[in-house]
Amino acid sequence: MEFRLLFHETLAQSVEHLTFNERVDGSSPSSLKFFIHFDISRLGCFKLTVLLDFLFEKPLPVQWLKSSQKEGCGMEMQIGLTKESRQAVGEGLMQLLADTYALYLKTQSFHWNVKGIYFYPLHLLFETHYEEMAPALDEIAERIRALGLPVEASFSFFKAKTTIKEDLPTDALEMVKQLIEGHESVIRGARRLAMLAERENDPATVDLLGRRLGTHEKMVWFLRNHLEP
Repeated sequence: MEFRLLFHETLAQSVEHLTFNERVDGSSPSSLKFFIHFDISRLGCFKLTVLLDFLFEKPLPVQWLKSSQKEGCGMEMQIGLTKESRQAVGEGLMQLLADTYALYLKTQSFHWNVKGIYFYPLHLLFETHYEEMAPALDEIAERIRALGLPVEASFSFFKAKTTIKEDLPTDALEMVKQLIEGHESVIRGARRLAMLAERENDPATVDLLGRRLGTHEKMVWFLRNHLEP
C-alpha cells in the first residue's frame, strides 16, 4: 500500500476524487494490477483513467489521453488555428522531439566514450552540446501540449520515430562526422516544419524553430572545424 499513499500525497493538491481498487486474476502475484481513477479538479471535468502494471513499466498510451480528452468539458481550443493545422504542426514537432532526444543521447554517449589525442576538447564540446539540447526537449514538448496534442515520450516511440542513426564508433573524428550528420538531419526537418508552421500562421512555433535552427547550425560549425586540416 506504500505506492497508494505516495500517489495520494503527490496528487493531494489536484485530486478531487480518488478511488482505489485492486484485482487479482489467477493465482500468480504477477497478475496483480492496480486501477486508479481520479478527477483533476483544476482541469474541471477532465477525467483520466490510469492503469498501473507493477510487473512491467509501461508509459501511458497516448490514445488513452486522447480518449480522455474527448470525455472532458467539451471546450474546443479557440486560438486561431484549425484542428488540422495544430495536428500537422504538432506531428512535425513530435518528429523534432524524437530527433532531438536521440541526438542528445548520442552526444552524451560520445562525451563519455571519446578517447585519443582529441579527447579533452571533444569531451568538453560534446558536453556543451548535450547540455544545450536538454532544456530544448522540454520547450518542444510544451509547445506540442500548447497546441492541444498529447506528447508520447517513451524510448520505444523515440527509437521508432527518430531519423538519427544509433551507432557507437570508437574513432573520435568518426564521432564528429556522425554528430554533424545528426544535426544536419535535425536542421533539414526543422526547416521544413518552419515553412509549414509559417503557412499555418503559427508564429510561436516558427519562433521556436528559428532558435533551434540557429543553435544546431552553430553546433555543426563547431564540429566541422575539428575536421579541418
